[in-house]
Amino acid sequence: IVPFKLLLDSKRQPIIAGWTVEPDSSTWQAIPRVYPIGRKSNYGLPQMYLTKLTADAQGYVFSTFYGDSSTNYLTDALCDSDDNIILTGYTGKKFPLVQPVQGGNRGGNDAFLVKISGTGEVLASTYLGGSRSDGADRLSTDGCGNILVFGGTDSPDFPFLRATDTLLTFDQGTYNAFFLSVFDPS
Repeated sequence: IVPFKLLLDSKRQPIIAGWTVEPDSSTWQAIPRVYPIGRKSNYGLPQMYLTKLTADAQGYVFSTFYGDSSTNYLTDALCDSDDNIILTGYTGKKFPLVQPVQGGNRGGNDAFLVKISGTGEVLASTYLGGSRSDGADRLSTDGCGNILVFGGTDSPDFPFLRATDTLLTFDQGTYNAFFLSVFDPS
């Protein structure tokens, strides 16, 4: 188990986000509408987990895995002003979607964005990417509550909207273009 990010919500409840390659289902509690607990690891592939504790750290609010049967690599997490937990990173082809902006993986690994309520309900989950490899690296929010996702792509068909430059130059498969995507929280 690799804890990656420690967050605190407005009630000072700790939130631990990370990944593991050998999940022990006896230490996790399932929450509704999130990828099922109780499965074994996916042949050593990283799986995301999210655990929220009570403010005194003596009990669980919820604890779960989230993702698909391929690599689910978490690169950043944050807690927004409404105590929602936002996760990003990259994943494979069967990521569970809820109200997606992009309804499927378009090829290679795609970036993902997940929004989970402070009680553990998945509010939204989407892919972001083109036909080749795409990955989100960092998250932020702006003064209006929009979610900002920063990352890289080597997809010539990355879904641009109001882009200042859509010309990508490739250098033997390395990320040469970076993206900033803005998502309205509603």
